Amino acid sequence: WIRSLGGYFHPHLEIRRFNPADPASPSGIFATAAIKSSETVMGVPDRALLKSGIEDSTETCDTVVNLAAQRRAGSASPHAPYVDFI
Repeated sequence: WIRSLGGYFHPHLEIRRFNPADPASPSGIFATAAIKSSETVMGVPDRALLKSGIEDSTETCDTVVNLAAQRRAGSASPHAPYVDFI
């Protein structure tokens, strides 16, 4: 999803459960091989960020309201892959 929006996700990273055998285990991002300190790990374009949806808003609650709206929109939301994950 991030790549489809012009973002970058290092090929040595994977999103998985801490304990893949335990479906209740917390999720995280893990390196599958060494990554040099000079390498970019992730690049998230602005249009992939889930924001308040209100221009110049600094209110955290506005972002929560937008998250709820994106959740209600389901697969029609442009943020569906992220919203489904969280």
